[in-house]
Amino acid sequence: MEDPVTASLGPMGRLLRRLHSLEASDHPLPKGFTANGIRLLREGLEGLCDHLKGLPEADLDNPGFTPKWWTKEVRELAYDAEDFFDEVMQSVAGGGGAGISRSAPLSTTTIFGVTSKRKQRLPQIAQDFSHLMARVDDARGRCKNFHLAPETAIKSDHGQASTSGHTPELPLNLPVSTVSTAGHSLVGVEEPMKKLVNLLAFSDDQQKQLKVIPIFGSAGVGKTTVARAIYHQFGGEFQCRAFVRVSRNPDMRRLLTSILSQIKAPGAGAHTFSDVQDLIDCIIKHLHQKRYFIVVDDLWTASVWDIISRALPYGDCCSRILTTTQIEDVALACSGYESEYIFNLDPLNSGESRKLFFDSVFGSECETGCPEEFKVVVDRIIRKCGGLPLSTLNIASLLLPSKPNPAFQQWEKVESSLPSTLRTNPTSNGMKDVIILVYDKLPLHLKTCLLYVGMYPEGYTISKDDLEKQWVAESFVSDAEHGYFNELLRRGMIQPVDTNYHGEVLSCTVNHMVLDLIRHKSMEDNFIITVNYLESTIGFPDKARRLSIQFGGAKSAKIPESIIMSQVRSLFFCGFSGCVPSIPDYGLLRVLILHIWADQDKMSFDLTRIGELCRLRYVQVECNITVNLPDKIQGLRYLETLQIDGRISAVPSDIGNLEKLRHLRLPNQVNVRDLGGLVNLQDLHLTCSTVHQVDNLEDNMKYLSTVLEKLSNLKSLTLTSLCSYPVNTSRMSISCHGLSSVSPAPAHLERLELLPWICIFPSLPKWLETLSKLYSLKVAVREFSNSDIDIVKGLPALTALSLYVQAAPAERIVFGKAGFSALKYFTLKCSEPLLKFEAGAMPNLRKLNLVFNVHEVQHGAAPICIEHLAGLKEISAKIVGAGAAGTESTLGIYVRNDPKNPKINDQLVNWKFFADEDRIMAPPRHAGPVIEELGEILEEITEYEYEGEDENRQQPDSGFLRYWSRRPCHLGDPLMGDMAGESSLRGPGPGPP
Repeated sequence: MEDPVTASLGPMGRLLRRLHSLEASDHPLPKGFTANGIRLLREGLEGLCDHLKGLPEADLDNPGFTPKWWTKEVRELAYDAEDFFDEVMQSVAGGGGAGISRSAPLSTTTIFGVTSKRKQRLPQIAQDFSHLMARVDDARGRCKNFHLAPETAIKSDHGQASTSGHTPELPLNLPVSTVSTAGHSLVGVEEPMKKLVNLLAFSDDQQKQLKVIPIFGSAGVGKTTVARAIYHQFGGEFQCRAFVRVSRNPDMRRLLTSILSQIKAPGAGAHTFSDVQDLIDCIIKHLHQKRYFIVVDDLWTASVWDIISRALPYGDCCSRILTTTQIEDVALACSGYESEYIFNLDPLNSGESRKLFFDSVFGSECETGCPEEFKVVVDRIIRKCGGLPLSTLNIASLLLPSKPNPAFQQWEKVESSLPSTLRTNPTSNGMKDVIILVYDKLPLHLKTCLLYVGMYPEGYTISKDDLEKQWVAESFVSDAEHGYFNELLRRGMIQPVDTNYHGEVLSCTVNHMVLDLIRHKSMEDNFIITVNYLESTIGFPDKARRLSIQFGGAKSAKIPESIIMSQVRSLFFCGFSGCVPSIPDYGLLRVLILHIWADQDKMSFDLTRIGELCRLRYVQVECNITVNLPDKIQGLRYLETLQIDGRISAVPSDIGNLEKLRHLRLPNQVNVRDLGGLVNLQDLHLTCSTVHQVDNLEDNMKYLSTVLEKLSNLKSLTLTSLCSYPVNTSRMSISCHGLSSVSPAPAHLERLELLPWICIFPSLPKWLETLSKLYSLKVAVREFSNSDIDIVKGLPALTALSLYVQAAPAERIVFGKAGFSALKYFTLKCSEPLLKFEAGAMPNLRKLNLVFNVHEVQHGAAPICIEHLAGLKEISAKIVGAGAAGTESTLGIYVRNDPKNPKINDQLVNWKFFADEDRIMAPPRHAGPVIEELGEILEEITEYEYEGEDENRQQPDSGFLRYWSRRPCHLGDPLMGDMAGESSLRGPGPGPP
């Protein structure tokens, strides 16, 4: 990308290009400007930029007072100049925001119409322009007075190239397995995991009482890695499970709500108005007499553990709790002050550290890929890393050879830069030195992207998809660039959380030491100002270009008056609705993120004036009350992302006119016929209800095919449910007959997920076979036959397939050796598992997920034939109607013995799957206590899996790690619950993540 906005230079490069375009235009300049004035401004800014870029790197990374002060002055000047020209072009265009887009930020074709308002603005425009020129002259004079001469004269042709040329190319097309730490960081943890599993005694029937095991160790030793591996390997064996990450100042309401959501408590969404004690009571009630597994990561105080532990009931159901902490007193509190239950995680030994280092740097070549003369330096590096996996991975990221022969001097320089304290005293201070070293070596554009992560509070799980959209909206990266997120992962500056079936990391979190560095650097560069109700203001009391308001559970917090907020470009707010600042006052916003809580006394949040923010490109709102949007939003002509997670009063009537909109997530009040004009739309996610507004849903289903034919750029279509509980209706789904014919089908469609209680096809539609890029398909059909297999088996990219079949198959479903070459995950919900996989079928299938009626199998159906699935590593089954508690474990009865010995997870469900569609209905009115049990059955959502496997490396015994997203769903057919869910978890916000 040319001319990206950066933390150190701001929008300087883009501004210079805009000035050059205006100067070179054949059109006359608007009044208030002169050709000579534009030229002088451009030349003055070019000189400042060349001096700034030419300063020694050490001065830019660690400047003293004078260069730091001057650098900030030039950067703020660039921001103010760009804001000035944007405002001028907006006023000249009559408030429509012309000239603000990235592609044509300063169009000269819209600046010549003279309106009365423009005439009134002309004197002020000239005055402001003169003020900018004076500031440029002052900055140039100070540059000379301070003797800030660059090391090397740098002269950029700003009319033909960016201020720094093109964004540097990165080795970003690495396999995901080499980017994430899933495989690397598991080196050396096999033995500790075995000991920890023995201590947890998962399968010991003699230890039925609740057991709490804290993992204690220094920062960077791998506590979270081990805990997450244990969670993924054994979590599926429990009735309820949750993994939550704490912070140093946690929002307990958010944290407990996350637990409530993950343990699948019936009607978890109904608790959005609950206080902390109510949430504790709800968790206790749901976990009563259940076997659960809870991981509480990164505990800092015993008082926080005391609150969390009050929500986790004792019992004799073999429940387990795993905590991690680097504070010994907290570990003691978690263990009940019985030190024998504390698991001390030690640093890696020399051999393990060596393997981790070589795996990270040389990949599959391991140590053989390292030149002999380098190994002496490697030994010194490994010793200095002190056996800490995080520091080892951080340093290894600096040494990835960009050429076949790495530079020996570079390795020696890195080794000499490392602190020696980690070897003898692996403390946080030593780790901070390593993190600073890695940060200083980041390219400028990666530093900018990393600093923006500081918009999120500590402990958040951050969606990769959301983060990359925000980078684009802020002009840090362009749409065409991919890999910056993965590059930050590879360098250990962010840590992976969720991974999809492609092996792609979907979300991340930030180590508290990295976050501290981010906040410090953001303060130095005035990049982000963070307002925290506990820590006051983290940043200069100055113009805020990006503002992160983290009020948490405070109900009366305020923004300090010393902060100048009129120039804010990105606003993140997390807290109660009464503390939200006046959004229309932020006239320069590009990015707006609102995570809002409200109590029952406030039932709506007003965003009706959002249409005035004409620069907006990204809007995300998560709210537990109704959001009031404006009737019309045509002013948001540059909006690319609109995501509303919550109820809305109405959809703007002109939403179909937002031609630049690419990502849309709304409740189903939207009329899909209005969306046909969104020619650039790539992602459409509608949250629907089969209880309320059913007529609108039926109409949308009728017209959806017509709309899809127009959305030629669509990549993802998802229809999900509000999932309220309980549901007193027999209506479970809408016919998808109107979608049976789509011509032409969206050629770029990669993901199609239509949940079964929203819509159901008579059979698989024929047009699916044309989707060559489709990798994820989740649909429901009334009938499924061998002819349907022919429709999808030839899809070359299909990786995950989930089918809900309403009627029992009339014949055995046979999967032959042809097709499904890319399929890794196959889920089938059907009353009778009449399946046969012939030799060579689904060669890359790793996981088979089945839901079926045990009674149908017991009455004549043959076993499931899976012995020919050569790559199968795991089978999961929900066996419906399994009967009494004394029923023996069942899956082995119905699946022939497999010499590959895949992992088997089965769950018995005491409910009936009805093949007859007329008998699919809500529970009886007087079902009584069975309602809650049914809700627990139906609210499990199992898609999609966490996979941390690298084909080139040995994996843990589990075969692969998986992560299942969970969200409540409707009562009715219990097998519908497994079809829902998404391949990623939204990070903790105000409500279920």
